[in-house]
Amino acid sequence: MKYTKGKWLTVEHKNGEIDIVSQLTDTMQSPSIATILPVTNLLAKLGGGTTEANANLITASPELLDCLQDAMTDLIEYMSPGQRHHFRKVIKRAKGEL
Repeated sequence: MKYTKGKWLTVEHKNGEIDIVSQLTDTMQSPSIATILPVTNLLAKLGGGTTEANANLITASPELLDCLQDAMTDLIEYMSPGQRHHFRKVIKRAKGEL
């Protein structure tokens, strides 16, 4: 499984929805990768966060995966077996391999 390449960005709409798109080239964005629906007041009170915070976390995902893979490569000899297992598991999950 491959995710959409490029820097992921948010496009906010007046109805409160936020689309996640990929900046494919300097002048071209992808169609919406995902749409983040507005967080309801009840969900926010229950610890659901905000629509913007959810969108920010999602748009950072490709960069976070790259950083995690780099850290795994650079620091593997310093990691405990449990840490290596955790890193590998999260990387596989992000790639859709679990």
